[in-house]
Amino acid sequence: MVRTTRQSVERAKLGLSVNGNVNDEIPKPRRGRKRTLPAEVPAFNADEKENVDPHTIPVKKAKKKKATKAQIAAEKKSDAVNQLKDFGTNFDDYSNETKKKIRSQIQGNYKDLHQCNAFDDIDSKVMKYLFNQDFIDKMNQCEMLNNLTRWVEFKIIERAVTFRDMIQCLDFKQIPYAFCDQLIQSKRLFEIPEVGYFFYQTLMIQWKVLEEAAKINNQNTQLLNDNAAAQRALVFEQH
Repeated sequence: MVRTTRQSVERAKLGLSVNGNVNDEIPKPRRGRKRTLPAEVPAFNADEKENVDPHTIPVKKAKKKKATKAQIAAEKKSDAVNQLKDFGTNFDDYSNETKKKIRSQIQGNYKDLHQCNAFDDIDSKVMKYLFNQDFIDKMNQCEMLNNLTRWVEFKIIERAVTFRDMIQCLDFKQIPYAFCDQLIQSKRLFEIPEVGYFFYQTLMIQWKVLEEAAKINNQNTQLLNDNAAAQRALVFEQH
């Protein structure tokens, strides 16, 4: 048993062991294990949102608003106009099958394209391809003539011959004379001899047909009136 003496106390103050060995240090008291704190999570930066794995941090997507009927119609018309422009620009690059397919689509959108005058920039070769005989026969002849007249006046020198060829496909029996007469007032168009000659010749033939039909109608009416008068006279005589 080690006695606690004055000398041992003095040794302890000097940092010496109780046994007297100078190199022996007094053991230091044990301390509890130091707890490690979790690493600090960096703040989320909105600018780095696109670099974040969407599986780790869910990103809310904005709801798409449903398009209105007017917006859908406007988008459809815009697509039709762009298709027509592309077809006119790249016409020679398409195969025959592709040309027929696109022509069918453009003809299906004719009403929208006509309303926004989309055919004004189409050259003669493409225009003649689009407005084939089968298509013209199905359309309103007055509307078709009006559209072709507008088209030729847009570049009248370059398109006059094509216009003359295309209006020959129209059925002028379905076009009122007054409507044609109104178009004739466009002096710029009918100053071209070939166009003016054909148009006047066509109208003269039509007018003669109408005139002959009117004569026949008048003759039939007169005949019916004469027969009715004869019947009345016969009935009167019998009484």
